[in-house]
Amino acid sequence: MLIYLATPVTVGDSVQNLRNPCLVAARLEAAGISVHNPRLYNTQYAIAGPSDYDVVMERCLRMIDHCDAVLRIPGPSTGADREVAYAAENGKPVFFDESNLIAWHRAETLAVTNGVWTDDDDVDPDHLAVDDDMVKDLADSGFADTDVIDPDIQD
Repeated sequence: MLIYLATPVTVGDSVQNLRNPCLVAARLEAAGISVHNPRLYNTQYAIAGPSDYDVVMERCLRMIDHCDAVLRIPGPSTGADREVAYAAENGKPVFFDESNLIAWHRAETLAVTNGVWTDDDDVDPDHLAVDDDMVKDLADSGFADTDVIDPDIQD
């Protein structure tokens, strides 16, 4: 799963506009979420010289096509607002809060039904079917999430 960060770039403090999405990306990646930070991605082009705004925006919108959802970083930005509108028009979930995004990510990627990993939207977490061996295997693998693993199971 890949999340696009819609973030201010040209309006406001340029240092904060670079720092904020980097901090958000670090927190999301610590939660196991892969992030596309266009602020860093587009910086590689800026080193070669100024880029036309429309070219940069088109590049950003194309990248949203490859992402699963968008997180809007706070701050005034016509470009980030345009990215949010584009994502919504194309059926991508848009989040304005990191904790909601993390909860959604967990629901999408950690839903287990009848011993099969799934990303079905209609999974009822109260009716998960997981056997003890599967839980132990997950715990031993290092990929276990405390919301999924039964703490009463001992090795």
